[in-house]
Amino acid sequence: MTSSLTDSRELRDCNQEGCTRQRSTSAHSFSFNRRHLFQRHRSVLSALQAEMGQVTIISFLLLVTLTAKVHCNTVPEIVMTTLIRIREDTRTGVFAFQINATDADGDKLVYGLSGPDSNFFNADAGTGRVTVRLKLDREVKDVLTFKVTVTDNVYFPVSKVINVILIDANDNFPIFQGTPYNVKIPENKPIGSSIFHVTAGDTDLGSAGAVSYSLSGVSPPDGEGLFAIQSTGIISLTGELSFTEKSTFYQLNVTAKDGGGPLGDDPQHFEESSTFVFLTVEDVPNLDPQFSNLPSAANVAEGAVVGTTVFIVRARDPDAGVNSPILYSIKSSSVDDLFQIDPNSGVITVRSLLDREQYLDSDGVVTLEIEAKETKPDVNNVNAVTNSELHITITDLNDEMPEFYSCTPESCAIQKMFTGNINEHSAVGLPVLGINMTVIDKDKGENSKFSLSIEGQGKDAFSISPVLAISSANVQILMRSPADVDYEKTTSITLTVIAVDPNKEEFKSTATVTIAINNINDNSPKFQSETYKLTVEEHSPAGTEIAIITATDDDKDDAGKIVYRLLPESVTEYFTVDPATGKITVRDGDRLDREGQSFYTATLQAKDQANNTGTANLEITLLDKNDNAPQIRETYIAYVKEGPGVDFEMKIRATDFDQPNTNNSKIEYQIVPDEFSNYFKLDQDTGVLTLNGPLDREALDPSLNGVIELNVTAFDKGTPPLGTWVKVEINVEDINDNEPLFKQKEYTFTVKESEQGAFINSVLAKDLDQTVQNNRISFRITGGGAGTFSVRSIQAPDNAGYWGNISVDQDSALDYETRKKYTFTVEALDPEQQTDTATVHLNVEDVNDETPSLSTGIVMLVTENTTIVGGKVGVIVGKDVDTNHELKYELLSTECPCNETGVCQEEWFLVEPSGQVMLNPEYVVDYEMCAQVLLHVQVTDVLTELGKNSSEGTITIEIKDINDNAPEFIQVQPNFVVLAESTEKGTSVASVSATDRDTDPENIGMTFEVLEVKFVSNNNQTEGMSIIFQAEDQPQTSTDRLAIIKSLQSLDPKKKGKYVVTVQVKNINDGLSSTSDVVIFTVDQSFRVSLEFRVTVSEFNENQAIIKWALESATGTTVHIVKISGQTEQRATPLTVVDTYFIYPNGTALKHDTVLNMVNGNPNTEFRDTLSQNGLSGVNAGVEENQGEVNTELYILMGLAGGLVIVLVVMTTLLVFMRRNYTRKLKAAKAMNSATNAILDNQKSGPVVPGTNKYTREGANPVLNLNIDTTTDLGFDEEDSNADRSSLNSLDYNIDMNMSEKDTMPMMVIEEEEEENGYDNNSYYEPLGAALAQRGKKRGTDSPSLSFTEPTPSTTDL
Repeated sequence: MTSSLTDSRELRDCNQEGCTRQRSTSAHSFSFNRRHLFQRHRSVLSALQAEMGQVTIISFLLLVTLTAKVHCNTVPEIVMTTLIRIREDTRTGVFAFQINATDADGDKLVYGLSGPDSNFFNADAGTGRVTVRLKLDREVKDVLTFKVTVTDNVYFPVSKVINVILIDANDNFPIFQGTPYNVKIPENKPIGSSIFHVTAGDTDLGSAGAVSYSLSGVSPPDGEGLFAIQSTGIISLTGELSFTEKSTFYQLNVTAKDGGGPLGDDPQHFEESSTFVFLTVEDVPNLDPQFSNLPSAANVAEGAVVGTTVFIVRARDPDAGVNSPILYSIKSSSVDDLFQIDPNSGVITVRSLLDREQYLDSDGVVTLEIEAKETKPDVNNVNAVTNSELHITITDLNDEMPEFYSCTPESCAIQKMFTGNINEHSAVGLPVLGINMTVIDKDKGENSKFSLSIEGQGKDAFSISPVLAISSANVQILMRSPADVDYEKTTSITLTVIAVDPNKEEFKSTATVTIAINNINDNSPKFQSETYKLTVEEHSPAGTEIAIITATDDDKDDAGKIVYRLLPESVTEYFTVDPATGKITVRDGDRLDREGQSFYTATLQAKDQANNTGTANLEITLLDKNDNAPQIRETYIAYVKEGPGVDFEMKIRATDFDQPNTNNSKIEYQIVPDEFSNYFKLDQDTGVLTLNGPLDREALDPSLNGVIELNVTAFDKGTPPLGTWVKVEINVEDINDNEPLFKQKEYTFTVKESEQGAFINSVLAKDLDQTVQNNRISFRITGGGAGTFSVRSIQAPDNAGYWGNISVDQDSALDYETRKKYTFTVEALDPEQQTDTATVHLNVEDVNDETPSLSTGIVMLVTENTTIVGGKVGVIVGKDVDTNHELKYELLSTECPCNETGVCQEEWFLVEPSGQVMLNPEYVVDYEMCAQVLLHVQVTDVLTELGKNSSEGTITIEIKDINDNAPEFIQVQPNFVVLAESTEKGTSVASVSATDRDTDPENIGMTFEVLEVKFVSNNNQTEGMSIIFQAEDQPQTSTDRLAIIKSLQSLDPKKKGKYVVTVQVKNINDGLSSTSDVVIFTVDQSFRVSLEFRVTVSEFNENQAIIKWALESATGTTVHIVKISGQTEQRATPLTVVDTYFIYPNGTALKHDTVLNMVNGNPNTEFRDTLSQNGLSGVNAGVEENQGEVNTELYILMGLAGGLVIVLVVMTTLLVFMRRNYTRKLKAAKAMNSATNAILDNQKSGPVVPGTNKYTREGANPVLNLNIDTTTDLGFDEEDSNADRSSLNSLDYNIDMNMSEKDTMPMMVIEEEEEENGYDNNSYYEPLGAALAQRGKKRGTDSPSLSFTEPTPSTTDL
């Protein structure tokens, strides 16, 4: 019988809890070839049922009696609640609940668990105490359902369904959903709007599952304050974003924290987790375009061809993320149509011919207003624009010649003819009056330069001004030769003025100038000399006469009437002239300062009555006067190092503004004598200051801080001499030229011992150097005190030097008992490590400061269970190096290393104040309780003055073992053995182990022996047996030893129950022993399960461990594999058949149908998936299942029930056949009567024998040659065993007659009279009538095919 993994049939479910009857649907097909099943004979059957009723009642009463006898023993009852609550964080191994059950018979109960969720717990089979086995998780499954089972080993186990509700613990942290979080936000997102909603789930319940959120940080840091998060996880914007001015990416660290809940010993435990939200700021078009090179200026050459590139405008869209193309245009221009711009590239080119001279009003500069416009609308749905200016300068081309113009304030016009007039004999340089001439060259810069010259008859009489000009010039014709301009010679002179471009001489223009000569008084006053050199002392008083200079005039009318005047007017601020006499005097002597201006020039003009003038040049030189004292800058500061070999030179510079190289400006330097003047030399002529010898900083008063102040004077040599002085500050820099010196060379100090960091005393040293960097002193200890003492440098007051404070080192303490005197050297060091030394003698004063101590490794030995005389185990001796001490001892605690806690259950030992270790008379030392005791003892010096007065130590007391313990069995677990398969002689059926609490190898040797074997059947009958098992000792390890129980012969496979094997373990030396019963359950072959795997044998063996794990996890049993075989099939898929047993610890086993249901029905699909992945395809019965009873009474009951069934079957069969024979004889009699009366044309002579195949006349065709009396044989002799009887009954209605298709003769129907029992009145086709109907057929026609089925009585006929 084979079942698949998907078989849904309900089978008999047997496991360690017992067997329950379940539905099993099966289909049985039966074929019947009879046409009628006793349809007309129900009355006979009714009578038979009445008779059988009595027999059935008797059988039922017998069955009830036997059942009651078997079930006189009561089953256990489980008395506990079906609902248990456990918190999910309960640790494995911790008590969960108690299985409570009672048994009225007082039998020993065995407890267990079963069901899909039972693997989460362990049940103690003996006590019913249930502990947690696997980690519980409410979030995976909140209710665990399984059965608790209890058995008294008489009946199958009783069970009860238990629901364990797991109470929530805060053992889950929030888990963010939908990560990673990548969010894009536009930069113009309004402040306060929501950005994103983070969600974290926590599968815990209540507050432990309530999640709140917070921000733990923002990166980059400038994003702090831009974002906020609500406790609900909604992230909102709290500041403005900018794609261009701020970061475009932010990383938010979001923390999710639950509301807290219990976990372990913490009543309010919080869980939290973090994740990152990545925010990307998206650019939006919200910024106007920006020019990258405007405003700016550009140049373009005059006359540049159309299309010449002038400038390339660059603009960009600062919205970097949504960059929009830019279109360029010229919005306005100071001059139209000169330039154009490419809208896409921004290239500005020349549009029309450029002539710079047309735009002289703007100096050839054209201003363009450039517009840059985005092609895409911005966020406001407008195209953003920006404007800026470009200034284009049209550079000049020398394409214009100079021209002559006559200009008014409003405008200028080209003119070629000019007129003017001048008095005859006008002075040289006087301009011709009335000429308004301007020359303009419209070019620019160098191109606009031109030169002017005169040609014509008066070119020698006149000159032109200017001779050279740029761009434009007002032209004057000046008198050059007055003698040539004489009215008496000519009244007018015509000149030609020529303007020429020197760069292009072909650019030349001319103008004609006509000059009219005016007739005037033409003799002018004349001076004897053209130039007069005059002198006057500076700062002369006003009115001081400098000189008298007069002029003469040939015109007699002008004699004595000449008027004098000084020119220019600016010189009259300093000097004046008498208009009538020509006397020149000082006007303002205070302003005459030679040092400011030593030379003046003036023109002395003489004018006659006709205003004719004559001039003479005056050169006035101021004479020096000693009116300036030498001047020196405020201070001189110098830095000079002390000591020899120093080069020092400082130049004192004084300045005298009087006339150089005169006594008024010559300076002489001197040092004002004082206490420091002898240290220096000063050159009186050059002012160079040098040292007179080496300086010594230490010779100076320290209050001066090394500063020497000199007063240096500077006097000129004028009359009277003038002088000044200056302070010269000389900073004498200190050098380290002095070594430190101790005030005394030896010191003697005392100090008490044992004081860490104690101050001892001070030494004093001084360095004569005056600066801290040179006179700072540090101290160190050398020679015997290093590491023990320390010295600290402290500056002494009043510049007395430095104290060296000597102390005992902070980490050290002096010990009088170790050393009483110290001598060490203190070294003083300046910054350049110049040293001096002093010797310190230190005497240590004794105090009681040593801590008493106990020696390590003190071990005392005592034998267990013994009594020492006086109780003294040993004496503790402490140490104290102080000469005066008194030690007391005290037991602080005892420690027993054999216990996990270290706490001793009994105080075996006492410690006296004197140090004696005594036995505690209240207890007995037991090695097996603990082999070692540690005494934690404190020793105290009661005379201690300073420091710690006590210390602690450990005394080890070793307990010596004696053989006072018999070996003890380690808990024996029930074993099982599969009978008739694994129980040949020498088969291992069980194992036992024992331990000996003694430790001495001579005391722990042990051996095992089987003393007695009993067999307890399933009906609790005990049978004594011979010793059919033996115990084989295994090698002993430490204090434990194992023995294997092996069979001495093959076990009887018919025995159903358990073997109780009494095993003894005893010491080899002294025979101390103990016994224990080993229970071995038998498991018969009916529980053998055959598993089919669609893998090869090697593949199965490779994965055997994981397959066994999945099977054992799914069923809760131990899987015992007895055989692995490969089968060859006519297919590509391999097949491996594995014969196994599924056995519970109590010896019960599973059959194949239960295994199938447990594998298919286990809620943990992991087991089923694992088995499927490893090829499991079928679960079958290993051998034919035998539904035998579990005890003798059931077998007897089963036999009686079977006998009753057989009796009922036999009686029913006899009654049925008796009635059938009776009916057949009645039919035969009727057929005989019908045959006798029938008249047929072709009937053969002789009557037909009814009920046979034989005729009585000649020519008949008999089947059997028997002599039968047809009138007397009615067929009642049914007990006859003659085999021919059945073949003679040819008229039996069971004959199945198949007529030929050509046979169309109607069959004669013989109507039978209606029976009393009310059978159906259906037509019955008499076989004899059918046979007679064939007589009309012709010879040669195919005979009908006749066949029949011999009925054989079976239980189905009932």
